Amino acid sequence: MGGVKAQVGNVTYHIGNAYGGFETYLMMRGLRGGTRRLNLGNFKTLDEAKRKCEQHYADTAPARR
Repeated sequence: MGGVKAQVGNVTYHIGNAYGGFETYLMMRGLRGGTRRLNLGNFKTLDEAKRKCEQHYADTAPARR
């Protein structure tokens, strides 16, 4: 598996293969075109990594409104 991506607005969540599991991070594009990366952690299963992305979005969604 090469990886999984999901884009929501200017944020793209990435899940990629890492040693013994899955690396999870997000990339955010700023107003001037610059990017920022936030590591969300490494997880043993793909389901754990997906849940972390979903939880991060749920925790930060009210701040974007």
